[in-house]
Amino acid sequence: MFRHRLRAVYGMFCQTAQGKGQGFGCACNPHPVSFTSILLALLAGPLVGLAITLLNWSISNLAKLVLMLSDNLLPFGPAVDYMLTLMVGALIMGWILKLSPRVGGPGIDDAVWIISNKHGQGPWYWLPLKLLGTIICVGTGGGGIVGPSCFLGTTVSVVLNKLLRLRDESQRQLLALVGAAAGVGAVLKSPIGGVLVVMEALAAKDGKLVLDHLVPSLVASLGAYLTLGTLLGFSPLLRLEGPTPMTWSMATLTQVGAAALVAGVVARAYIELFRGVGQLYRRWEIPLWAQPVLGALLAGPVVIFLSTGTSSALQPFEIGRPGLAPLQDALLGRLGFAALLSLTLGKAVDVALRSGSGGSVGIFGPAMWVGGLSGALAGFLPGFEKSPLSIVAGTAAGIAAGMEFPFAAVVIVVEILGSRLLVPAVAGSVLGALVQHGWNRLVGQER
Repeated sequence: MFRHRLRAVYGMFCQTAQGKGQGFGCACNPHPVSFTSILLALLAGPLVGLAITLLNWSISNLAKLVLMLSDNLLPFGPAVDYMLTLMVGALIMGWILKLSPRVGGPGIDDAVWIISNKHGQGPWYWLPLKLLGTIICVGTGGGGIVGPSCFLGTTVSVVLNKLLRLRDESQRQLLALVGAAAGVGAVLKSPIGGVLVVMEALAAKDGKLVLDHLVPSLVASLGAYLTLGTLLGFSPLLRLEGPTPMTWSMATLTQVGAAALVAGVVARAYIELFRGVGQLYRRWEIPLWAQPVLGALLAGPVVIFLSTGTSSALQPFEIGRPGLAPLQDALLGRLGFAALLSLTLGKAVDVALRSGSGGSVGIFGPAMWVGGLSGALAGFLPGFEKSPLSIVAGTAAGIAAGMEFPFAAVVIVVEILGSRLLVPAVAGSVLGALVQHGWNRLVGQER
């Protein structure tokens, strides 16, 4: 009954739009916006927002449950408790990969495949499997959810497409694209940044596709953000306390630039480690279901050593937790050198090993984590001082150098922290992109 009503409303609006003309475009606009595209975006955005809300809520509560069990019920101690929860999550993820290999990994590349592949819609069950896999992997061992949210956005659109029974290929692509943008925009609380991430991810395949659907993508991303914010709150992911400089001295710009370069190199090394792990697993021809288990077996001891085996005074669950809490602690000046170093190395190795092995763990959020904390570490260089601006520049450089999204890096950092931080955000993005370009030239890669 619901599907028939939805199709009836959709058909009525489409007929109205066709009867009135071409929509909002004009002769001077090469990318006219139709009523149909806006309607599809208005349908997809809130639905994606609900899916991302469920993802956030579930991961947060599962992580709290794991900590409660470790503190009150499990008798083994934090290190063993961490390994147990990591292995349980890996075993469940291995079972999910046996059902559908496509739902493993970070997610953005798979979302791009669905959008750009004419026959790449995929089955409806990718949605619950990706949702479950991400909740289990990130809730038990930490990691990012931006990539999985991008993939979830496209799969929500796939389900909506099946409900509406759309036969037009351009409308199917539109739904998948706006769903991906809505997923990223909602989870980062950065509606414009979500659109730019998808635009830059698709640039190598079909940049015109995004330009044709730029306005619907913004509508869907904003709708998803408003839905998530209404249910979970509009508080930003990160915040700064105290004033930020309104004038920029040469010393400040030098420190911001140095922090961006350090963060760009570290973030790029983290991504290369992730890629190398994936290639190694494929070369060894390990069964898909066993790869997440092996990834957990390798990542767990590294995290335990970098937390309990060093002077950082951390617990394994602090490195393996979801979200950007360490970035917030660094912005408030709560972390010393040892803690910053352990959190940076631990997150980079942990996510590279677990996501590269097929776990449904995003690499985008950890790139922000690794970049921002590397920027904080740059404040310990001779002649520099600890400054939140170094962390801002490092966060942008992590996105630009690690994920290769320099334009999105600026907008995302500005949206989640405030427009006064445009200068360090741009510096981090540009220098991070230069690091990525130089790295590719050094190793002979072609984009």
